[in-house]
Amino acid sequence: MYIERYIEKKIVKYIDHKEYIAIIGPRQVGKTTFIKKLKEDYPNSFYYNFEDFTIKGEFEKNPIAFVGGHLNKEHKTILFFDEFQYVTDAGNILKLIFDTFEDSIKVIITGSSSLHLKEIGAKMVGRMFSFEMQGLSMDEILQHKNTAYFHTKTELIESLDILQMKIGRDELLKLRESSFLPQIRQIVDEYIVWGGMPAIVKVDNHEEKNMVLSNFTQNYINKDIVNLLKVRNIDKFSDLMLTLSIIIGQQLVIENLSNDLGINIVTLNEYLNYLNNTFINVLVNPYHKNSLNEIKKQKIEYFYDLGIRNYLVKNFNTLDIRSDSGHLLENYIFLRLNTLKESFLSLNYWRDKSGNEVDFVIKMHDRIIPIEIKYQNLKKPELTTGMKRFNELYKDEIQYSIVITKDFLDGVLLVEDGKIISCQPYQDTLYSALPITDFKGLLIIPGLVDLHSHIPQLDCRGKYGVTLLDWLDRYIFPAEKSFSDLNVVDQIATRFFKKLILNGTTTSLLYSTIHEAATHRCFEIAQA
Repeated sequence: MYIERYIEKKIVKYIDHKEYIAIIGPRQVGKTTFIKKLKEDYPNSFYYNFEDFTIKGEFEKNPIAFVGGHLNKEHKTILFFDEFQYVTDAGNILKLIFDTFEDSIKVIITGSSSLHLKEIGAKMVGRMFSFEMQGLSMDEILQHKNTAYFHTKTELIESLDILQMKIGRDELLKLRESSFLPQIRQIVDEYIVWGGMPAIVKVDNHEEKNMVLSNFTQNYINKDIVNLLKVRNIDKFSDLMLTLSIIIGQQLVIENLSNDLGINIVTLNEYLNYLNNTFINVLVNPYHKNSLNEIKKQKIEYFYDLGIRNYLVKNFNTLDIRSDSGHLLENYIFLRLNTLKESFLSLNYWRDKSGNEVDFVIKMHDRIIPIEIKYQNLKKPELTTGMKRFNELYKDEIQYSIVITKDFLDGVLLVEDGKIISCQPYQDTLYSALPITDFKGLLIIPGLVDLHSHIPQLDCRGKYGVTLLDWLDRYIFPAEKSFSDLNVVDQIATRFFKKLILNGTTTSLLYSTIHEAATHRCFEIAQA
């Protein structure tokens, strides 16, 4: 069964443009499947795979003659060149083809080495659009598995796209169904263990999944590392891959890694560059100011596909019985954030020399969002020590902080005309232009079941370091005394109930006042 990719719509929009198209990404994520499917929609199109060295040799011998043989006087010809990174001097050849056949030939190339395709891109400036296809996203998997959650979420997103600022109540209410969660958690856990290759997602048998990952690793070593990148010491390269799979989410100390593996630093950096540019690993830079106590150079690494990582360490156990669950969850969150990388300036991590750390820091223009991952059950929501320290250092730059845990679901309440119409995951609100109000530090918040509020004390707050009697004398007693004046009651009680209702408070047990007339007036205002 074909799995539709979200990036397809972006690519198809540029088919009729004169610019060529490059689709890059890891092996076996669906690039070949996609362009073969796309070819079916364009009768005057031709497909060539340059892993076939006969085709490669014929093309390189005379590329103009090769392409010119496909010209059609009536229709523009589309040529699909798969695995184009194998072509020698590919950038100059593609530029020559573009300049020669600009109006009559459209070329779409794919490749699994961004290193080579960057060289092509340098020659094709202004002549080519590039797209990156990764493994399946969680939404694509949910769609493939036909989950109820995906359909309700899709309906919501489509409503938001159409209505912009307006959203239907019925669509929002569908997200309240908690029955989605067990199914989603099962799919997420499987994704973290087996990865997101389409061939993996399509099969349920673990033996078949293991075979897919085994074939991928062998093909990667033989085709990309040996044949394309000409790495000679495969044993050392394989040792590096295994070591990186063990230390995901940890700092890379190049000198230590060099000594442990017996690889000189120049070669080690070259190998790391190869792994990054063939979409196996990605390195994340530290976020820092000029503080002497902050880590500034050492990077951490994650895998583009967790199935490959788990294959290398030979561990496909479920998350609840393995010791590396925390690091796997960090890697999973990185992959989720990486799909949104066009929405922010940079994705980093933070650590200081005292051991305080924050897993991810998103830079969004002049604001930052720190994110901490904790794969454990917490008795109550709380910030980690590292997050607290980071918040102290960057308090003027932080938009908000996020702590992702095993058991707490971060969410929002949507309030319309004083009624809570939906409770939903926070990430779903990112698709809309709905205003979000931060209620930190406020007394009355949406959904509050308020069992102890004093109406006269609307503007009073508790204060640390002040004795009870002093606090009562200074704030509370004057507030109570003021309610002997019904004009004050009208003003305060009106504000109080307006806040209570418009912010979606569902239940409240109120203490009005010691003044009988004022108490009756409060009831009148509440019922108005």
